[in-house]
Amino acid sequence: MKTFIPICFKTTLILFASTLSLFAQNVKYVKVTGSGFHDGSNWENALSNEEFQLALQRASTGTSFFLASGIYYVYPDKSEKSTFLIPPGVKILGGYAENAIGRDWTLYKTILSGDIGLRQDSIDNVLNTVTFASPVQESLLEGVTVEGALVANVSGCTGGICEMSLPIKNVYISPTFGVSSKQENIHANNEALSQAFSLTKCGLNYTTISKKLAKRYNLNGFTQPTAFDIALPSTAKIERVFIWADASGNGALQKVSLTTPDGYLYTQKMKLVGSAADKCWSYSGSYTYRADITPYIKGTGTYFVSGLSTGSENDIDGATIFVLYTDSTATYQGTITIDDGAVVGIGSYREHIQSIPTACGVTSNAKVFMGIGDLQNNGTTVIKLNNAIASHSANIWNFIEKTTTISTTQKTNNFSVSATRDCYNIAFVGMYYQTVSCMSCQIVLEQYHSISTKPKFNNKQLISDSKKGLKVCADGTSVTIFKVSGLGNSIALRMMEDPNATDANRYGKFLSKQTIPNGVEFTYQHPTSITSAGAWITFNIELYNTTNTTVLATFSLDVYRTPVITVHGLWSVGSSFNALQTYLTSSNHALYTADLVHNANYSPTNDAFFANNSQVVPNKIDEVIKNLREKGYGVGKCDLVGHSMGGILSRLYLQSARYENDIYRIITINTPHAGSQVANLLSDPNFEKRRNAICSLLSNLDMSGNKNASCDNGAINDLRVNSIAILQDLNGSGRNNHIVPSHAIVTFQEFQPIVIPSNSRNQRPRLQAIYESVIQTSIDTLFNFEENDLIVPESSQRGGLVGCTSTIDNQIHMGAQSNINVMERIQELLISSPSGGNFCTSGFNPPRLTYNVSAPSISEINPSATASVAINLPIDGRSVTDNQTLDFNISSSNISEMFVLIDYNTIETIVYRTQNNILNFTEIINLTFDTGEHDILVIGKKSDGSMITAIKTFKVNRCQTTLGPLSGLLDEPLYQVYQTITTNGAVSIGQEVSLIAEKSVDLLPGFRTENNAVFKVNIENCTN
Repeated sequence: MKTFIPICFKTTLILFASTLSLFAQNVKYVKVTGSGFHDGSNWENALSNEEFQLALQRASTGTSFFLASGIYYVYPDKSEKSTFLIPPGVKILGGYAENAIGRDWTLYKTILSGDIGLRQDSIDNVLNTVTFASPVQESLLEGVTVEGALVANVSGCTGGICEMSLPIKNVYISPTFGVSSKQENIHANNEALSQAFSLTKCGLNYTTISKKLAKRYNLNGFTQPTAFDIALPSTAKIERVFIWADASGNGALQKVSLTTPDGYLYTQKMKLVGSAADKCWSYSGSYTYRADITPYIKGTGTYFVSGLSTGSENDIDGATIFVLYTDSTATYQGTITIDDGAVVGIGSYREHIQSIPTACGVTSNAKVFMGIGDLQNNGTTVIKLNNAIASHSANIWNFIEKTTTISTTQKTNNFSVSATRDCYNIAFVGMYYQTVSCMSCQIVLEQYHSISTKPKFNNKQLISDSKKGLKVCADGTSVTIFKVSGLGNSIALRMMEDPNATDANRYGKFLSKQTIPNGVEFTYQHPTSITSAGAWITFNIELYNTTNTTVLATFSLDVYRTPVITVHGLWSVGSSFNALQTYLTSSNHALYTADLVHNANYSPTNDAFFANNSQVVPNKIDEVIKNLREKGYGVGKCDLVGHSMGGILSRLYLQSARYENDIYRIITINTPHAGSQVANLLSDPNFEKRRNAICSLLSNLDMSGNKNASCDNGAINDLRVNSIAILQDLNGSGRNNHIVPSHAIVTFQEFQPIVIPSNSRNQRPRLQAIYESVIQTSIDTLFNFEENDLIVPESSQRGGLVGCTSTIDNQIHMGAQSNINVMERIQELLISSPSGGNFCTSGFNPPRLTYNVSAPSISEINPSATASVAINLPIDGRSVTDNQTLDFNISSSNISEMFVLIDYNTIETIVYRTQNNILNFTEIINLTFDTGEHDILVIGKKSDGSMITAIKTFKVNRCQTTLGPLSGLLDEPLYQVYQTITTNGAVSIGQEVSLIAEKSVDLLPGFRTENNAVFKVNIENCTN
């Protein structure tokens, strides 16, 4: 059993001068993105970062990994507990050149990084970047830099590397995020404040909410969860939201949990921004924390804060939520500057001088403020903000604010606290003012859109401006052009957060400047991904004078994720992706707005030849770009997520001559890149006598609700492993005419076929039931003994991709796109960088598969007899509800064997098998039956092996039969019954109420609706 001994290094540089001895036992070669066949056998076929770490998990004593230069991030990067775990006797050797011509760890820097989540932000990093598993005597780490550990005092070891007597040589432990066992060294603001945030913007304003939380004082603070009520103007657009807190304690990591008005819970690590001496409580010290919670604040409402430490070890004094917003109706320009850190006074005088931007004109509505912890009624305390005394109450946690005057020549603000006996911590200070006379709000930045590779969109079209809001998608394209008019040519644009354009992947960058008769145009390259939480992130564009670098105006730019288009498969419909669409756009995940996730529905032709559906993908891309362009989004590409045949249609468009460079990346799920032997089986003349029954079952039980699709319209023919469509059209010489980052999701389903017992009720997974009742062919033989999802073998699903595939167990082909593990993986892929290790950029290379099935021999006993099957009960379309019984009567003639399959729920099918001519049974309808329509399929097998079928349906309805009379106020948003609703009640002021019944809604005397009420009546089927 492995043991882990948590010992931490507090040094920043460890250097052992020794000669490396390499062992030619089991060497694996690694590059960040991998190469060749990705098997690690040599540099030409190197493992990628992700593959390296998967191989590391399985590595045995004697294995060595040679790492080329580059940054290797911890994988998987879901948790702060993720780490590079080095098994006993395993060696990691860095410092090799990318071209493998030499090794020099000072020249070819190899970095093992624990920087997960938002890059270059230490708040959400791993606790330990590298961990050795004991025993360590045969292990080695050499020639690397270790960085990115979150330094926190979490039960033992945190920092760069954990173990004892470490086997490391020529390893640099980066101090970027610190390596001590506490957070006190990760910031520069010990006993000082420095600038945390500064912004000038049209309509900029702020609001704050503060609460005392401490428990050590005789007047305890609020108990968590604590309500923070945020009130904003209806015209407000949130720019940034911070939460500050200060504590007496030991500097332990703090996490703040936030429950939103719609009930979702988010947890955010707080950044330690300052530490100082203890505030007279005999703790280790005083600490100030800050977190950016912008993604979780959606507007006005009550937000509950919890998770902040209060008690004997760490006691948070209190917290302030600071909301910065812009008001689109404002006629002023706002400027704010905030400094934070920790400045502790022990019955003494402390001050901070804040540097502020010089006001461009006369200011108004100026304010200065301070967040201060631990004020009590000890002696006399005088607080000055901008050199003026500010009144305050001693409340352990105080947000003190005072109106002031900021002159046009003023460059600093002075903040001070003078206490005779009180101990305190100044956590943050700030200044805000408005200007009107010199405001830049009249400067408008126009946003144009043009896609040079798409004829439909290559015209330059004005889509928005800075007053309406600027929006782009993180697709890496350069389809956005910003225009400024009337300011001459000595101007330029830059990203405020990245003025030197050193991180274009995150912020984008301006590529070119062109002077036109009525202004200046700037071409903007979009960011390539959003790695932070939330559906979008807001950056700021600065317009500045190139002569003196004066900022003339600042504009918000909202960056959204690349739009996603899902493409369903054979016999399916667009709604098969509804669960994924909800998953990606729900407030709980908050990765996409509804504008950005779309289904490509081609259900009318979902069984046709590939060629018949060749326009499905490009047409949908055009439709999505057109709609987003009309809504003001700068967008040039879409992500494609294709299930089964949907992945094939995506690839066929990508590699076609019609491709317009509008796909950002492709994710396939269960896609038969090399075809499927099931399609061969359905086309096999030896199975002709049973193929109609098989096709009927597969198409009717695919959970898509798309009934009576056919095996004869072309798709089944194209999906065969040896079809021209697969071998030439999809995987021929044009296979990789165009390449985008790609990933394949593979699912497996173990299948142990059984002989269904006669004359008894059986529950079987639906696809397995089809194999056992109708196909009756060895699944191992069908798929040449490959793992499979019961429809597509593993190698076909992988499509020849190496190092950029994911595997999900225990999931059949149908419904995989709704599997929670699949959806989680899709989410992870969509928020990861296309240039990272999750995606391949070398194209697809599927293997060539074979079909080797022989139909079982069938003896003909009475070939001249006429056969039949009939479902006598229940009546077709009958509706039943919970606790009712449903009688079944099935009859047949000249049938050797009969199977009855009843659609039960999304997972299982009820199966009966009999050799009798009559089958009677009763089902009790309960909550295990899904709500909605259920199929009854009867298969009669004739003596010659051919099969005949009969199909009926019944409906499980969980509505009440009648409801009413409803009286008083109708306080539910929806009343829904099977037949009739009667009411003499009322819909109150501002309420919205809907009544749905299949037969009638009767409004009795006395019924009324009050002012601003919305009342709806629908006569339609109950959907419960």
